[in-house]
Parts: sequence; structure tokens; C-alpha cells
Amino acid sequence: IEGKQFPNALGIFNYQPNDILQYDFTQDYTNGYDLFFTTGTAKYRVLSRMDLADSTIYSMHLIGVSQTQCYTPQEWTPCGTTHQQGEGQVYLVVQHDHFDAGNMFTTQWNTELFPGCVGRQEQSSFDSKTLLDVRLDDAQRYVFEQWHETEHYHLICPTEQDTNVFMTDMNTVFESTYVEGIGLTYENYYYFESGDSRSLSAYSINGSQFGSITPDDILLSVNDAEMVAHRIFPNPVNDHLNLSSVTPGTVCTILNTTGQVLLTQSTSSPTERIDVSSLVPGFYILNMAGTGPHRFVIAR
Repeated sequence: IEGKQFPNALGIFNYQPNDILQYDFTQDYTNGYDLFFTTGTAKYRVLSRMDLADSTIYSMHLIGVSQTQCYTPQEWTPCGTTHQQGEGQVYLVVQHDHFDAGNMFTTQWNTELFPGCVGRQEQSSFDSKTLLDVRLDDAQRYVFEQWHETEHYHLICPTEQDTNVFMTDMNTVFESTYVEGIGLTYENYYYFESGDSRSLSAYSINGSQFGSITPDDILLSVNDAEMVAHRIFPNPVNDHLNLSSVTPGTVCTILNTTGQVLLTQSTSSPTERIDVSSLVPGFYILNMAGTGPHRFVIAR
């Protein structure tokens, strides 16, 4: 990246009216008694753009649909399923030179990034630290993503003066990816007994298209609120996890809640079966290339 100029924050979130961002998301949490698992889709359409001296404000139309499943953890028995859907107007505020809480796509990463860069710092023996790494993709766009430190020390920029570092403690998993001109493409956050994730499944930005954008009327159909949940089943699972509508050759990885990789399997057909009989009952995360994390429970 030597000699390249980092984009400012607006260079990452640079949209025009009628641009579309569609995310698949998952959430899980507990109320102290039961566990709740949510899957859904959020679709943003840019309505207008206002450029100010130090910020840009986007008005967006948001459609959201989700399905929440409840389980009693003692025997992993279902305790209910609810569907939600809705639409409304939201605002995305992009400060040109840094991320802040007004930008709903910056998650918990609200550090000032520009001018500057991010370094990798040596981790301690008892802590797991998540840092930021920067690279160029095949289209020569900057990609900013979390990087899990293992050892050594390296700086992306020549001095430490303008280096920013995001770290998490040993009970936390935090991953995110931003692409220049696209914005947030992936996020996975987990802390103790709760977590959430979202993955950009489709977009239409400045004439560039990716994925399959779901029509508004399909998203607002109650029966289609389960369209994300059908990918993995059953949940909870006993000894075998089934996948549907997957691309052959997709690499599937199963992790525990601390991010440790336990199983890896490459799919050979649109429907795949993963043997999880060697894993103990509990809560797990399935990562599949091209989608966000899917959380599931093993119960026997």
C-alpha cells in the first residue's frame, strides 16, 4: 500500500439516491431464563443526499423483517417463535474525517481513522486482541478488516504517532470488514452470552451490482420472514446439521463462542450435511463464505 492515499470516511460510505444495501443479520441474547435467536434481513434504499462542509447526511428507506426463536436451555426445548416486519425512514450521518455514533454502519468502531493508519501490537499471553488490518482488493479498493493478533509487532504506517488500535478483551469476539465505496460488508460481535452479526448479501451502488436484491413486497410478506433461517436446520441440532441453498465448494467452518475453529468442511452440493456428533452440547457459530455467521445450538 506504500504510496497510496487512504480514503476518508466519505470515501467508504459514498452513496447516491436509489442506491440499495441489503443485509442479512442474526442476533442472540438471554433474558436470564430463556435464549433467543433472531435471523432477518434489512434493506436500505437511499432517498436523498445532503453534502455539508464536514459531513454528508443520507435519508434512507428501511425495510426490516425478522424471525425470533426462543429456547429453554435446560433441555433446549422450544418456547415460541415470533415474526416482525416493518418499514420507515432512517438517517445515515457520515463525518468526512472519522467514524462516530451517528453512522449506523460503524458499529462499535468509532475511532478516528484518517489521517492515520492502524498497527498490529504484540498480544499478551492471557488476552485475545482484535486489531484492524488494511489491504487492497482486486479492484484496488481499500478493505479495512479486523485482524486477530497472534504474535510479533508490525506497523502499516511508518510511525506510531497516528496509529489507532481497536482491542477487545478475552471474552469478546469482534470482526468487521469495510470496503471503499461500498461501506460495511461484514460484522460479527459476541460478548459473553449475547451477540449479533450482519453481512452485506446484495447491493446496487453507483451502477455496480452484487447479489440478488429482494423486492420490497417479498420482504414485507410475513411468510418470507423465514427466508434467512431456512439455510441451516434443524436448530437445535442433534448429531447432523443440514444446509440448503448453498453453493458447491463453499467452505463451512464451525467455531465455539471464543472463536476457536472446531470443524471445517467444503460443500459438494446445494444441500449438505455436517456431522457434529463429536461436539458437546452448547452454542456454536457456523461461518460460510459469502454469508454472515449463523448461530445454532447442539442439544441431545
